[in-house]
Amino acid sequence: MKNLKIAQKLILSFSIVTITFVMVSVYQIDQRHHLSRIQHGGIIRSNALANIKEVKAMGTILYQDVANAVINRDLIENMKTWRDDKANTLSDLDNLEKGLDTSTEKELLKECREHLKNLFSLFEDEMLPLIKADSSMAAIRVVDAKFDTVLSSLEVDVEKIATLIEADNKASDKLFDSTANEAFIFTMIINVIAVIIAIIFTYVMINLIAKPLNKGVVFVNEISKGNLMVKLDIEQKDEVGILASSLKNMVVKLNSIIGNIVLGANNIAEASSQMSHTSQQLSQGANEQASSVEEVSSTMEEITSIIEQNSQNALQTEKISVASYQGMNDVATRANNAVEANRTIADKIKIINDIAFQTNILALNAAVEAARAGEYGRGFAVVAAEVRKLAERSKVAADEIVSLSQSSLSLSEGAGKKMMNLMPELEKTTQMVQEISAASAEQTNGSAQINGAIQQLNQITQQNASASEELAASAEELANQAEQLKDFVSFFKIEKESKAMHINKPHATPTPKKEITVKKTTKQFVPTAKKTSGINLNLKEHDDKNYENF
Repeated sequence: MKNLKIAQKLILSFSIVTITFVMVSVYQIDQRHHLSRIQHGGIIRSNALANIKEVKAMGTILYQDVANAVINRDLIENMKTWRDDKANTLSDLDNLEKGLDTSTEKELLKECREHLKNLFSLFEDEMLPLIKADSSMAAIRVVDAKFDTVLSSLEVDVEKIATLIEADNKASDKLFDSTANEAFIFTMIINVIAVIIAIIFTYVMINLIAKPLNKGVVFVNEISKGNLMVKLDIEQKDEVGILASSLKNMVVKLNSIIGNIVLGANNIAEASSQMSHTSQQLSQGANEQASSVEEVSSTMEEITSIIEQNSQNALQTEKISVASYQGMNDVATRANNAVEANRTIADKIKIINDIAFQTNILALNAAVEAARAGEYGRGFAVVAAEVRKLAERSKVAADEIVSLSQSSLSLSEGAGKKMMNLMPELEKTTQMVQEISAASAEQTNGSAQINGAIQQLNQITQQNASASEELAASAEELANQAEQLKDFVSFFKIEKESKAMHINKPHATPTPKKEITVKKTTKQFVPTAKKTSGINLNLKEHDDKNYENF
């Protein structure tokens, strides 16, 4: 019974009660039909008694018809009345036969029919011919005596039938009364049994449905109070048992869930404490890093200023070097021109020396010719001697000039060679100074980029410091929320094996936020020299997976 579904239990209970009441109803209907049949038989017998009275009366009426025929001798009218009374008598016998149900009664009725047949025969076959023949009264009395005998026999048989019918009526009345009493008693017994069965099944249904449900209500009320250690003792396979099994599974799940929540809250509290401590360390490190970055930024500003000064000096040096190179180039050109001029002078002086030599020869020839001329040539000889002296002096001076010119030419050529040898080095020096100037300009740009990167790094460091402090505050708030969660969950009483270890650790308090100010460089240096490849700093990478984590 416990393993049946509630619907099956209810159907079974109502079916049994319904079948019981149906059986009672069927029995009552059958008894009513039986009583109705008895009552109907009584009615038929009552009608049969009425028909018997009519049959008795018809016997008298038939006798009167015979007497009228004998006395009045009106055969036509008498025969008509006779036929009508004869038909009525036979009809009464037929109606009487319908109310008879025993063989004795039917045998008596059969004898009554024979008696009537004899009466009809006596009147029609014997009495009528005598009346028609206008016979004597003595002959008619003989037939009349026979008629009386048969009529008496008919009345005796009819009376017997009436006696039997009255006896049957009394028996039917007794049977009706006894059957009605039996039906009433049996109906009452069946009704009492049905009520008892209904009460039994009601009690069974209460034990199988209501009591387990009440246990379930108590179980759920205990759960609503937070008691998850409550037990539910219901072992059924119906809907109530399924509900009880589901409730027990729910409690098991709740024990597991609440235990996991408690364990998770403890883990969160511990993790938040560790995170708060770590975030404090991170905040302190970020503050120290911000201070270091500030110092690095100041140092980079000084380095940038020095690099900028070096760049300006390199530019000035480049200008001086270029001017020196150009001056040396001009000096070399002028030296070459001087060498060429000295060579030209030397060549010209050689011509003068040749002229002096030729003049000396001509003076010598003139002196010879003057000597040959004698007195007339004495003055010419004097002139020739003076010319010769001038020529000799010119030659000496020309030789000295040639010597000086050659010495100057040698010096100029040596200076020119040295200047020409110095020009590549000076050009190389100029190029190196230009490269130094360009490198200084590139260093200025690089230092500016580094300074900007350090400024950005400083901002990021400050943001990290602020974020770490906020992280510490969030960790503290998370720890508080975890404690509140444990307080909420403590409302439930769970199994010991489901309880988690309660961990209490001091929570770190965030350090006060420190504002860090960084000096920004206001100088902007724009180089004019040609840029080299320099240094390319890319600060726009969003992924730090290429960097090492500490």
